[in-house]
Parts: sequence; C-alpha cells; structure tokens
Amino acid sequence: MKFFVRVAAIIVRDQQVLVHRSEQQGISYCALPGGHLEVGETTEQCLVREFGEEFGVAVQVERLVYVAEGMFMAGRKKPKPKHEIVFYYRAHLQDPMVVVRSREEPTIYADWLALDSDLAELYPQWLRPLLPSDYRHNWRACPRQIIADELIEPPYTSVRQLYSGDGNSKSSSLAGGDDNS
Repeated sequence: MKFFVRVAAIIVRDQQVLVHRSEQQGISYCALPGGHLEVGETTEQCLVREFGEEFGVAVQVERLVYVAEGMFMAGRKKPKPKHEIVFYYRAHLQDPMVVVRSREEPTIYADWLALDSDLAELYPQWLRPLLPSDYRHNWRACPRQIIADELIEPPYTSVRQLYSGDGNSKSSSLAGGDDNS
C-alpha cells in the first residue's frame, strides 16, 4: 500500500470552486488542486509552491478546514491500494481576476464547478455534500476530521467536527458516501 501526504486548496469565486479536471480510463473526474507535501515544507508552503508550479498563480492561504485520511484504490492500468492524508485549506487567488490555466494541459485542466450544481465528478466523494454545505454556512463547523475507507464493503466515512463552540467535538458517519449529518 502506498502512503502519502497531500495538501489541497478550496478556492471559491462567484459561487464556483476551482478544480483540476482529468480523465482516467474514459471517465472524467475532478479533484481540488494541490499536491504532495515535500520533506521540510509546511502544508501552507506546499500550497503556495504547488499553485505556482501547476497554475503559475499566487495564492493566499486562509485557514485549515478539513484533515482527511483516505484509503482507496487508484491507478490507471493496475489499480493498487493507497493511503493518504490530505490537509484542505480555504485559500484565495491573490489576483481575484486572474485566468487560471493548468500548466499540465492537455492531461489536466483547470475548471470551475458551481457549488449549487451536481458535483458527481468531484473526488473524494465525501466532499460532494460537505463542501457546498460548509461554504453556505461560512465554514462554521470547520475544521473537520474525515476518515474515508473505500477498501472495505460497504465503504465507510466518518466526519468529526474538531472544535465546537462548547469545547466538545461532534461526530457523524456517512455510509456509502451518503450524507447523514
């Protein structure tokens, strides 16, 4: 099983979230942009570096909203089990009017998905209900800890609010990607 640490940004502009769009085995999918954390680099430094490398744009990192641990199958030709930890930060583009283009075209494209539309192509799946809801509620329930194990049947997702106003944490579960919170 391959293990890695990743950092991703949640950048919202005009009710749309910035994503990287790609295609694997004829299936289109989207993920929040970011990249792998390098040794000796903070998670915030990683985001700044990745956006410079992938898009040629500067970002301002705001705050941590999700810490997610995921276990899943990935790979184009021979899928293998993966285990990742991802730090998701709210961020914004330093130039809010900049045109964002992926430097990895034609393999990966920058795209904007409307938060009030069907996010069926967005991965990981647990983001689909949480992202629009947390955005609408101004991230009040954040930061959250998410544990998503897609290697078991049925897949299991746990969502835990790390800090609440009363000093307690709150938990809920998503079974098979459905939001029960």
